Amino acid sequence: MKSRRSPPLVRAAAVPRRGLQFDDLSPFFTAAPAGFVLMDSQLRILRANAEMADMLGSTVPEILGKTPQHVAPLLAPTVEPILLKVFSTGKPKLNFRVSGETPKSPGVIRHWLASVFLVPRRKNQKPRIGGVAIEVTSQARFERMSKDHSLLTQAEEMARLGSWEHDCATGNELWSPNLCRILGRTEPEGQLSQSEFWASLHPGDREMVRGVIDRAMSEKLPYEYRARFILPDGRERLLHTRARVILDSENRLVRRFGVTQDITEKVETERKLTTTEERYRDLVENSADLICTHDLDGTLLSMNDRPARLLGYRPEDLIGRRIPDILLPQYRDQFAAYIATLRREAHVEGLVSVRTRDGERRVWEYRNTLRTVGVDIPIVRGFARDVTDKLRAERAIQESEALATQHLAELNAIYDTAPVGLCFVDRDLRYVRVNDVLAATNGLPASAHIGRSIREVIPDLAPQVVPMYAGVFASGQPIQNVELDSLASSEPWAGHVWNVSIIPLKDQAGSILGCNVVVQDITPLKKAEAALRQLSSQLIHIQDQERHRISRALHETLAQDLAGLQMLLGQIVRKDPRLSPAIRQSLHECSTINRQVMAQIRTLSYLLHPPSLETGDLSTTLKWYIAGFSERSEILIDLDVPETFGPLPTEYKLVLFRVMQECLTNVHRHSRSSWAGVRLTREGHDVRMEIADRGKGMDLNPSNNSNTPAGIGILEMRERVKQLRGSFQIDAAPGQGVRVRVDLHIQ
Repeated sequence: MKSRRSPPLVRAAAVPRRGLQFDDLSPFFTAAPAGFVLMDSQLRILRANAEMADMLGSTVPEILGKTPQHVAPLLAPTVEPILLKVFSTGKPKLNFRVSGETPKSPGVIRHWLASVFLVPRRKNQKPRIGGVAIEVTSQARFERMSKDHSLLTQAEEMARLGSWEHDCATGNELWSPNLCRILGRTEPEGQLSQSEFWASLHPGDREMVRGVIDRAMSEKLPYEYRARFILPDGRERLLHTRARVILDSENRLVRRFGVTQDITEKVETERKLTTTEERYRDLVENSADLICTHDLDGTLLSMNDRPARLLGYRPEDLIGRRIPDILLPQYRDQFAAYIATLRREAHVEGLVSVRTRDGERRVWEYRNTLRTVGVDIPIVRGFARDVTDKLRAERAIQESEALATQHLAELNAIYDTAPVGLCFVDRDLRYVRVNDVLAATNGLPASAHIGRSIREVIPDLAPQVVPMYAGVFASGQPIQNVELDSLASSEPWAGHVWNVSIIPLKDQAGSILGCNVVVQDITPLKKAEAALRQLSSQLIHIQDQERHRISRALHETLAQDLAGLQMLLGQIVRKDPRLSPAIRQSLHECSTINRQVMAQIRTLSYLLHPPSLETGDLSTTLKWYIAGFSERSEILIDLDVPETFGPLPTEYKLVLFRVMQECLTNVHRHSRSSWAGVRLTREGHDVRMEIADRGKGMDLNPSNNSNTPAGIGILEMRERVKQLRGSFQIDAAPGQGVRVRVDLHIQ
């Protein structure tokens, strides 16, 4: 029998690549049919796989933390000096043989092929040593058996073989000593009855074995079978039996003899190897990375399935084809240089563009090596990955970074040149960025703001500002153009008014990261508005005085003169009876015209300044004005004033009258409404007046850019109401009429 030599362990025991993490060895520890172990500088076992523990006759948890002296005391004198030398020199010791006894098989010399090496470590990581071993006991024993047949007993033990004989006449079985050991019996128990043999067979296999033996005895032919046997201690072993029949001179069966091998470990090892092979095959076949081989002519010899299908092919469509055929034309001429580099350096890496079956261009990154050992002709081992999407993503990231840089530059320019205060505040209301304008407003350098909270930087204004931020964070909606005054604050904010806008900054998920803030000092503008308001108030006051003066002048002078003229015209007609009918008619017409002028003067005088505003109540003045206006304009006007409305100070009556007067004038001029309503209500010191129509309405949306400024009348009404600290509101929309509401609080 030829002995089987174990392959060298150079590849299995090669020093791992730098940076390999502890957990990266898990697949090898789990699946490899060899024993793996990691130890520290004190030769304590840090990690081992089940194969190594089994070699030592123990389990993984039982050997962790222990030294070779504890787990294999008979082997320790041999292996410990080797381990310590590797630690001290840093040089691995590869493919050396170790022989000795272990607790697994006391008294049995076992043999291993082993390699020991230092495991690369990271910074601040303690040194570790790795070892790998494969048991070659069986092979060693077969080698000795081939040299000396006298070692048959050891050979049987090495191969876990046992021989036996069956006497067909008596039914007794005779087992060799090693078969006795295999089946857990002592040597004196090697002769047993046929019933004891069948009792040791697993119940599930008895019928099968009986059928094989009966058929062989019937046909007088050799036979073999695999069956499970139950050992006296309850363990189960799988045995492979081969047998022949012995015939006497009359061709009758007299004996059966054969050999039985314990193949339990072998079958388990084959199962593990098959599992490992299937695992690696599945890994290769389902990997999106290309794993292939090709010759130096470029002909594909093998490749995995998935990359081929990603290119639109089956593996069999590409195997046998030359690689240049699937490259883009501009890369085909470079294939010869690629082969030359492989021949010269035995490895090459780079990028290449390939064409899919649909004509799409894909970019692959490859790392290929040349194999010349163990093959008849050199072949290339190819490993490639589709990096098209990766390159696109990198390009997109570069473009995004460039765009972000541009945006940052633009933002810096805005912060540096903006005439208003700018800042960004995080969710904890701490300043992240501040421009110089806002820093000057707050009286601190911009750098002194960073990381500090609003309460720390502007303590006087924080009670007004913090609730504004809270509202933005709660609603997610911006606050724009809110006026913030610091009239009661200390320097540097005292006496200032700001226009503040707070806009939330959100991420892609909609979560608020912080707020961009725009702060504009509008103190000069507010002062100008106050001056303008004072001027407007003075103008309105002067206007009212002038109206009053003109009204009084019309009433006391022109009206009186016209009344005198009317009296003179009447005296002329009465005192001179000689007047002709024509002259009398002319005088009558003059008298009629004079009366009309007198009525118009009286109306004009009342319109300029109704006397009842000073002497009567507001409702009387409104009724008088509405009656005349309705008659002149032919617009139906409904007046609603409760009887309990009560008196008002003159200045309030004047404002309400002027607002009503202007509103009704606008109804007549612009609304095209045939109806208007005036309604007065009062609750204690609060007075409200509403004027509504059903006309064409008006557009109050400033985004429509109508370029039509608010009328002088509206501005005057608003200013009059503001002088009394009231509110003026207009509700209107195209085609839906207009409603004006004035609210005053009687001081």
